[in-house]
Amino acid sequence: MDPEAIVNEKVQDAKDLKEGLQLDLVELGLVSMPRQILRLRKLRVLNLRANALTMLPTDLCETLHDLEFLNLSNNKLQYLPENVSSLTHLRTFLLQYNELAELPSGVGRLPLLSELRLDHNLLVRLPDSCGRLASLKVLTLSDNRLEDVPQALVGAKALESLDLHENPSLDLEQLPEQLLRLHEMYGLLHSKAARRRVISRALGVRPAVRAAVREELLVVEAGGPGATSDAHAIGAAANR
Repeated sequence: MDPEAIVNEKVQDAKDLKEGLQLDLVELGLVSMPRQILRLRKLRVLNLRANALTMLPTDLCETLHDLEFLNLSNNKLQYLPENVSSLTHLRTFLLQYNELAELPSGVGRLPLLSELRLDHNLLVRLPDSCGRLASLKVLTLSDNRLEDVPQALVGAKALESLDLHENPSLDLEQLPEQLLRLHEMYGLLHSKAARRRVISRALGVRPAVRAAVREELLVVEAGGPGATSDAHAIGAAANR
């Protein structure tokens, strides 16, 4: 069956079986956005992962206002329109593994967006408007070409998870402390090697403390009879 026939069938299934709310068009080799999608005006979930799309059409943004989940990962996207801001109900926007070199400022005008994934693109910078994403909790930007991160991103107060790994030109030391802490926490939670290092350090703390206490004990004991009570207290601490 050719891709257009498959799209027609899936669009009809979405109408008949899913009340026009969900549409999956995955791995169909699509090079442009099927116009049939626009018939599903109440669509909330649209999955177009792993095709060959190069752009997100403006008319899709103008028509599918109820979209909450949009997966465009693993395509060849080079362009997002400014009116992406029309997707005011969008909560999850997946754009990993594309060819995006920039984002429109309209991305920062998505009031409900909580998850934005942009790993493995060609991004050099982010628009300052991203700092106005009041609902954003997850932002992943690994494997891009970022040279800096806008200070305005600190304004995304709900942000809980930030991944900036594998951006060779990005000086992490120049990040605001809040953003650096989120980035480091992401690395800790998602890297087995990082977790091992933390556990190793934690296991090494107690022996180090004991050694320091014993050394202090010797000093106190050398201080004479007046230091006896201190020595007992320190000795007890060393043996806990």
